Amino acid sequence: MAASETDRTSRQRLAGVRLPEMTEQESHPHGFTEAHGRFILKREFETAGLRITEDFAFSEDGIAINLDGFDPEARAGYEFITTEAGDRTTVTPAIIDALEQKMDAGTLHIFLVDEFEAMTEETLTFAAIQFLKHLHRRGVLK
Repeated sequence: MAASETDRTSRQRLAGVRLPEMTEQESHPHGFTEAHGRFILKREFETAGLRITEDFAFSEDGIAINLDGFDPEARAGYEFITTEAGDRTTVTPAIIDALEQKMDAGTLHIFLVDEFEAMTEETLTFAAIQFLKHLHRRGVLK
């Protein structure tokens, strides 16, 4: 099997779920798009029992951010920070600091992951699972 066939097959075989085909123009240096990363995160968070609302407009205590996915009841969600989505201008250091203060206080649980830290589907999946295990240990997830 040629390398491009292998790459395409591995993209399609993510935990037994067939993903949409990507053209060369849609592929990125790390191998997947914003939508593809969000698909992976939503799958993992919902598998863990969270009820994810996509594109959630979070606004609280002066923090305003459109999260890729969020469960308002559990106060847990995720933001996949990508250049493609324009997140580099909207997810500012001040927003991240404010979110982290709430996370440190245990009142909010947001998985913030940059596309350059999650270079493969496997890395993104592994990191999400580790975050969700942490939430389970803290009693956020039952």
